[in-house]
Amino acid sequence: MARIKLGLVPKKKKWGVQLLWCQWPFKEKETLEFIERIERLKSLFDLATGELQQSQLKKIENNVQHLVQAAQGSHGSKNTEDQIIQCALLCARTNKPNREVIINWLYSEAFDKRHTEISGRRQPNTGEWILKEPEVQDWENGKSKSRLLWGYGIPGAGKTFLSSFMIDHLKNRASTSSKCGVAYIYFNYSEQAQQNPLSVLASLTKQLACQLQELPTEINKPYKNIIDKQKNPSLEERYNIFLIIAKAFAPGNVFLVCDALDECKQDTQRKILLPLFHRMTNDGMNLFITSREFPDDIQTSFKNSSKIRLWAKNEDINVSAERVRQWDVNVKQLLAALKKLNDSSSKDEPTMDPTYDRVMESIRLQEGNCTELALKILFWLANARRVLTVRELQVTVSIENDCPTFEKTALADRNTLLDVCAGLMTIDQENNEEENDLKDTVRLAHYTIQEYLLRKSITPNDGDMQIATACITFISYDHFTQGACTPHKSDESNGPDGSNGSDEPDKSDEYRSYLHTFLKYVVVYLTIHLGECDETLTTQLVLQFLENPQVFLVYVEGHLLLDDPYCELATPLHFAAG
Repeated sequence: MARIKLGLVPKKKKWGVQLLWCQWPFKEKETLEFIERIERLKSLFDLATGELQQSQLKKIENNVQHLVQAAQGSHGSKNTEDQIIQCALLCARTNKPNREVIINWLYSEAFDKRHTEISGRRQPNTGEWILKEPEVQDWENGKSKSRLLWGYGIPGAGKTFLSSFMIDHLKNRASTSSKCGVAYIYFNYSEQAQQNPLSVLASLTKQLACQLQELPTEINKPYKNIIDKQKNPSLEERYNIFLIIAKAFAPGNVFLVCDALDECKQDTQRKILLPLFHRMTNDGMNLFITSREFPDDIQTSFKNSSKIRLWAKNEDINVSAERVRQWDVNVKQLLAALKKLNDSSSKDEPTMDPTYDRVMESIRLQEGNCTELALKILFWLANARRVLTVRELQVTVSIENDCPTFEKTALADRNTLLDVCAGLMTIDQENNEEENDLKDTVRLAHYTIQEYLLRKSITPNDGDMQIATACITFISYDHFTQGACTPHKSDESNGPDGSNGSDEPDKSDEYRSYLHTFLKYVVVYLTIHLGECDETLTTQLVLQFLENPQVFLVYVEGHLLLDDPYCELATPLHFAAG
């Protein structure tokens, strides 16, 4: 190149000599030699840039493949395709892993939709009392004996709204300090497939990562290792990444809130999540977890953790007073419509659907687990084979298929049963002057409500199957299977609280006595409900019932309460044949 440059530089000569320099300065042989050399350099340059391009394309391909895998597990996220394109472009612009790329690689789904919905339905100032509790103050300030605070309560106690309040409180705290991180998860029974332990850990990690302006550089190595291997990270790899992100905050200033842990399956979720949560506390995280007091695995796991009982206090009830007044308007409209319906002739019967639609909307807007309780009540009243007493309804709506133990404290009182149903249910008192849960009966306010519930599929269509399952779960309660309870200890011989009058009542007998009223329903109607089900769907359920001698003994005990002499000679085969 120097020779070419030198040859092309004009020379200062006299005019006659300069004319000679207007000719091409190189001979033909020299020119061909220069062209050949330039071609060799061009080929070498093309080869080098090609190798670099292949390297960059490989990196982009690896990132896009991983994003596609995440998209395939995202269950149809609307923005998935756009996210893949944007992340691929980001990868193409830089060799260094981009913050947005890593965050979306951690977890491709949105994590705040459920919290936004619940917070929007929560009444202002609801749950403020919990911040005054010593257990919560010690936990938040790092003075508690355990970094894990377990909030337990009965269904309908408002645990989810308290979790929502706690999340907002901690987020406000984090907004004043860049060294404080907050993440949360609302467990939901219907979303178990999406809330596996890997996804839960990934969501918590992403939430914390989004609160950091810059991700720790330590995350680049595990990220590149996993991407290069073109695989999904294992639980251990995800946890190590979680720790890298969590340690970017000040020690002891990462708060995790997990609501409704009891809605996770024990065998596929909780057996992994419970040890994982304890591992997090050992690594300096603060966890607030809510659930029912049962199942037993949760109670056993948290036996040495800090605890607080959750329930709707007077402050929350007062805050909800305005909502109750709004319900009253709907209830009054319902009662007026029902009166019009009863007074009308059959040929000119008005439609009640618009009224029932408004009432159902008000039921769905209720706080806490009140909506779930109301739907359970309506389900049983629409599908039970006879009228239920208040006591029977209290027991039936408390049955949980994964909970083997009965707790009287989990029962809703009669006023709660009435309130959550917003006028769709009524109680007929045997004695107009005195309430008696054992004898007063409950029913839907009008027969058209049952038609409406079934026609609109508001209650499940497999009513007989669900009731049969609930009945077998009921007679499998620990309080029953610990041994038979003689007939004289039935409800009629005990006080309204289930006590048997002795100075030191046996708690198991007390509970069984409390439950015996519904046991009579089970022994009479279980076989009827089973008979209405598809036999192929109930075979396993029936075998589970007949093969358990203790459960079968409870079934026989129920016949004793009905004074059925046949049961003294009966075997499982007799009842199976029946």
